[in-house]
Amino acid sequence: MLHAGMDMHKHFSVVTVVDDSGNEVVKGRKLENRDLEIVEFFKSLQDKLRVVIEAGSNWMWMTDLLDDYGIENLLCHPLKTKAIASARIKTDKLDSLTLSQLLRANFIPEACKPDQKARSLRELLRYRASLVGKRTGIRNAIHALLARGNISIPSSDIFGKAGMEYLLKLELPPQRRFILDGYLEVLKALTHEVKKAEEKIKEECKSSSEAKLLSTVPGVGLILSLTILSEIGEISGFKRARQLSSYCGLCPSTARRKSSFPTLGSSPPPMLPEARSTTAG
Repeated sequence: MLHAGMDMHKHFSVVTVVDDSGNEVVKGRKLENRDLEIVEFFKSLQDKLRVVIEAGSNWMWMTDLLDDYGIENLLCHPLKTKAIASARIKTDKLDSLTLSQLLRANFIPEACKPDQKARSLRELLRYRASLVGKRTGIRNAIHALLARGNISIPSSDIFGKAGMEYLLKLELPPQRRFILDGYLEVLKALTHEVKKAEEKIKEECKSSSEAKLLSTVPGVGLILSLTILSEIGEISGFKRARQLSSYCGLCPSTARRKSSFPTLGSSPPPMLPEARSTTAG
């Protein structure tokens, strides 16, 4: 059995392969991130092989490629790989060697690897979320532009039908009018794209019984329920409810101190050591 550690970068990857005894079969081979070159390299080893890849921003295409050619692979949790994260000397070759040796010893802290369908849905939902964020930014910029001119809109919803009609007819200095028109055009385009994304997401919701069940929770609509499901993935990956809460960012970090109020003239009470904070995932 061969064990390959792959240190991935944007344009290339460095691979080290060791056997069951820990002997290096391939030492720090640099491969261009091209499908054919990578597949030919692993196929040339002519032995049973498994590959470990650090979970980063571009792991998806690599694992899909290896899956398509029947090459066993797994993702390594980068923050939990202390042997690499805490190393004083970090090079691509050393990182790939460390990964291969950890894989050989079955010490790899595995990261969740969603399937292609789950990743596709997650990308769609994040796409909508990014559009909504950009739209909010444009709306805030319009509010700031009006505030600089001390302009109040006689409408409860500035971006509703009545508010938009008022903004289109509003008399402003030429430069501000130009800026506002530009913002309104961008806002219109973003709103259109958000609606298109939401229509596609709602189609996905129809086939998800879990999303429909979650949407019965007060304040949780179909889109939010599908977002929750796609981001959490397999619930079996969480051993305790607290882990799930932390992963979702619902466990705020707090420093607990001794609650005591000194009387006048007395010295202040000593502070207790801060409790270890729970880092939201």
